[in-house]
Amino acid sequence: MAKRRRMVDTSVPEHEEVVGASRGAKRAVNKDRQARLEAVALRLTILTPRALTSLDLGEDIESEVRLLISLSAGQRSALVRQRRRVASLLRPLDLDETERRVEEAAGATAQTRASTDRLERLRRQLLEDGDGVLARLFEEHPELDHQRLRQAVRAARREAEGGSTGRHFKRLFQIMKELGLGGG
Repeated sequence: MAKRRRMVDTSVPEHEEVVGASRGAKRAVNKDRQARLEAVALRLTILTPRALTSLDLGEDIESEVRLLISLSAGQRSALVRQRRRVASLLRPLDLDETERRVEEAAGATAQTRASTDRLERLRRQLLEDGDGVLARLFEEHPELDHQRLRQAVRAARREAEGGSTGRHFKRLFQIMKELGLGGG
């Protein structure tokens, strides 16, 4: 039996032949993409439920992310498996666009948390040393509604002295938020 000869394209010189990427290079690209997908999956877990829904990733991805959030640290293998599951669901999406949207949402979530923390610190200061802090606030922000804020602080302080942190305590927080005191 005659030996088969391999067909060679002689129209293209050997030094110009285009060779596909090596298996190792493809593997490195896929590994990098998978790492990025898993990083996005982890970033999704720090978002608030509202921020997660606003990304509009789809109900299946949202439910899998909620499941990932609900797993405890003691369930390491389940966490890894679920993170990879979320990453596999993210695979058909445009990775760069998804990363950008998740980072924007995470930044907004961090800003909201920081603002809330500032408001809570200010509320605590107002309740502990109300008049001095109020005077400083009125100097820094002359546009504030002095009477409304002063009444809210006094009502919350009376409530706290009674051993409760209820309606007035929460109302003070809302008023401070409405007046824009949580900003940088």
